[in-house]
Amino acid sequence: MNGSRSRRLFVVMFVGLTALAVWSYFRLVSGHRVAQVAAENLDRCRRLADQIDGLCETPMQAWLESQAPQEKLTLHVQQAAQTAQIDESSLIRIDPQPGHRVGETDYLSEPTLLQMRSVSLRQLVGFLKEVTAGQAALQVESICLSAPRSVASSEKAETWTAEVTLTQLVFSPKSAAPP
Repeated sequence: MNGSRSRRLFVVMFVGLTALAVWSYFRLVSGHRVAQVAAENLDRCRRLADQIDGLCETPMQAWLESQAPQEKLTLHVQQAAQTAQIDESSLIRIDPQPGHRVGETDYLSEPTLLQMRSVSLRQLVGFLKEVTAGQAALQVESICLSAPRSVASSEKAETWTAEVTLTQLVFSPKSAAPP
């Protein structure tokens, strides 16, 4: 009886220790997976922080006030329209709007309203791509499309009237305050 009891105790302890070993192994594997995910997240966070630091160190791109006269922008818009195969008569208006200071910075945001008539979506997208290409200081702020009032039956392609607001960022230091 004593031998039988000690065998049962041995079997119970063996099964218990085996179960504990299996449970410990799965906890170890689970902890290893959690540690891998945490290491990947840490690496990603470090890369994003480096990217943010790089962007903070990069100066904001803007035109200098003397380099961005309205005539230069008008010429740039006309060239972009020509490249996008927009007829010169379709570019109805290039209307500079009053600029406003961007917060408390030395930058001005100067919007320019463009109005185009009878342009296809393909032409408009090509124009927007061309007008902003290589011009970090020039961005499309808004686009408003409307169907033309009268559509000639001879027009095969669907055309639109488009109002586009381009905004150029111009470096314009605030005047020094008198002492």
